[in-house]
Amino acid sequence: MKKKEIESKWKKPLVVCLVIVMCTMAVPPSMSQSYLRSETPNDVVMDVEFVDVDCAVPDSNPPTIEYDYFYESLAQNIEEIQLGQPTTIHFFQTDLELQLVQSELVPPDGKIYVEEDNGTVEYPMPAVAYTGTVLDEGGEEAALIITDDWISGFAVVGDYVYWNEVVPTDTPLYQPYRSWRVERLREYNESLSDPDEGACEPPSGRSISPGRLINVNRLPSQSVILEREPGPEPMHGWQWERLVGHGDRDFFNLFWWCPWIGINQWFCSFLRILSDLNGVANIYRRDTSVIFTVPAIYVDTTGACGLNSRNALNLLNQFQADMQGRHPNPRYHVAHLLTGKNLNGGTIGIAWRPGHWSLSQQVSEGWWTSYHATAYQRVILESHEIGHNYNAIHGSAERRRHWWPFWPFFHWHYTIMWTPFMGNNMIPDFSNANANRIHANAHTKALAP
Repeated sequence: MKKKEIESKWKKPLVVCLVIVMCTMAVPPSMSQSYLRSETPNDVVMDVEFVDVDCAVPDSNPPTIEYDYFYESLAQNIEEIQLGQPTTIHFFQTDLELQLVQSELVPPDGKIYVEEDNGTVEYPMPAVAYTGTVLDEGGEEAALIITDDWISGFAVVGDYVYWNEVVPTDTPLYQPYRSWRVERLREYNESLSDPDEGACEPPSGRSISPGRLINVNRLPSQSVILEREPGPEPMHGWQWERLVGHGDRDFFNLFWWCPWIGINQWFCSFLRILSDLNGVANIYRRDTSVIFTVPAIYVDTTGACGLNSRNALNLLNQFQADMQGRHPNPRYHVAHLLTGKNLNGGTIGIAWRPGHWSLSQQVSEGWWTSYHATAYQRVILESHEIGHNYNAIHGSAERRRHWWPFWPFFHWHYTIMWTPFMGNNMIPDFSNANANRIHANAHTKALAP
């Protein structure tokens, strides 16, 4: 075990191979310069649940999302946040004024453990997670990861959730950030719940052990709640829980492009894990009164952790074994694996219910399927699988119908635990029933053995 200071390791000099690239980069654009591009990502519309294990499978029906690519110098934002001042950050086609503070997500003794060729190397976890409110009219919460050259997270304003993330270098030079927005209506005309825990056949060749397959039922019941407000009712009694994140070697390999923007590859992996968990933590704090801290994040750069299966259940078992055998290993209530593998059978997530271990696929299932692994979809999927760890079930989820101004047209939105998983039509809310299940389980959940 070796311990190093993070400042001397995570930064790398910018790699430039072509003279023409150097000339292009010589004159950076003005702050917040942006342009728009429409792309067609994919949503998930198939979810599977077993008695003890849950997983998800995609379908087709991709919507079109308009992205706003931009560059923004972040040094001034960090300085304003540290001084307790409001700061302005670019989001999709707009600039939002935020009041941010350091999130409780990163504890003072938080650690990053990096599996390298010469063993496990330990680094202190930097306090780069922020949470707060949007000061603009209609603004609500915001949760972001910000460094000098990284910004990812979301801000809620009115009927929209705005998202920022860092993207690979196939975007134009000096435009490494991408923003978009997802509709989030605050009122619904009616809500339907599914009393059964819907399921589908397991992917071919996958072991169903342990337990039997739950009966298939994909149709919701007709229990209707008119003019319901989304989200759970307020709870009392905060519950602090310890959540560990882990990125496998395939996840680490997704960030091959980071040295091109001057960031060490493993540090990019860490920032992405922390960014997703920051989004998950914000949902749980708001909806379930559970406050997550992240005492450790693991990044496997070599494959030494033995997480090599593309079979979802086998990989979950490998992950459990790795976490139980790992030393050092800060105590935790839930550990979540972010895998860069394209799992067999179209599975994109799996979890023990209830339990301590879960995982989610971090790559698109295919252009014409409904899972494209955008930041929004990842956070919803991760919240879904971690929800199973806290005994949340499909059967207590809801779908909510909103009528358009021009009757008789309407569209559906779906709470986090809904099955099938509906991608961009999911909303970042738990139903009251599932929020109560999570809250109750958190109060009795022991630390992982």
